Amino acid sequence: MKVSTKLRLSSNILIILAIIFIGATLLFVFNLQRLQQKQQLAQKITENSFHLISLQHEYISHSSERPKAQWNIVYQSLSTYLNEGKPIFTTPKEEALFEYTLQVSLDTKTLFDQLVGAVEQGKSETIIGRLTDQLSVKTQERVSNMLVLSELSRKGLILAGYLFEFVMAILAFIISAISIWSYSISRSMNGSLRRLSEGTKTIAGGNLDYKLEIKSKDEFGALGKLFNEMAGKLKESYAGLEQKVRDRTRDLDAANQQLKASNQQIRASNQQLNASTQQLRASNQQLTAAENLLKEQIHQLEVFNKATVGRELKMVELKKELEKQRPSDKKV
Repeated sequence: MKVSTKLRLSSNILIILAIIFIGATLLFVFNLQRLQQKQQLAQKITENSFHLISLQHEYISHSSERPKAQWNIVYQSLSTYLNEGKPIFTTPKEEALFEYTLQVSLDTKTLFDQLVGAVEQGKSETIIGRLTDQLSVKTQERVSNMLVLSELSRKGLILAGYLFEFVMAILAFIISAISIWSYSISRSMNGSLRRLSEGTKTIAGGNLDYKLEIKSKDEFGALGKLFNEMAGKLKESYAGLEQKVRDRTRDLDAANQQLKASNQQIRASNQQLNASTQQLRASNQQLTAAENLLKEQIHQLEVFNKATVGRELKMVELKKELEKQRPSDKKV
């Protein structure tokens, strides 16, 4: 069974037990109030019955209107209590007793009216005594019925208490069983979580061969299975990554060797270039010196040319002067 199902079932049972407990408590309180109401009503009816006997004897002794009026008032109060008790006493035995008590009360009213008539008419004490005895018997019957109803209420109260205690004991037993079950679920969850935590730390430490041992058939068992599958895939991925790293390292080493060779070739080329540069510099210096020498020779040549041209011009002028002078000499 899944852990979520177990927890849901446990919570549902607890909710049902809480509802049962509340319902049982309310029912017990309701029955307690009902039984207490029955006992109080039976006590009031009993008290009124004894009060009627007392007023009855007082009326017989004094034959005045006051006890008769009080008897009627108490009887009205008794009738009110009887009417109130009719919907309260609901069991078959209680209903039978209560119906009989109602009839006894009606007979009591009839007998008291007959007694009043006999007293007012001045009938013999035998008739009055017989009516008084009948009234006493009716009162005793009513009181006896009320005592029986009160005893039934008391027994019902005791039975309700026993039933409530029994229900509470069953609820306590069920709650204890659920608590033990919940504790076992919690302990199992904590153990599974602890093993998962230890497995995670072990795998994080680099031991990818570690396998979780969770044999439960709940979510933690499925999680342990997925965890082991993940560890296996992680191991495969790690192995593939290591192989890629080795391949990449080998490629980098080869590239590094090629780079070193290229650097050596570049170094050799740089050395040749430096030598060529030095040769060019030397040649440039020689060319510069030759150029300077050439410029000097050209300058000297120009100076020489200027001097030679000047002499030639002078010679030409002298020649012209000589030619000019020659005709004059011929004339002489």
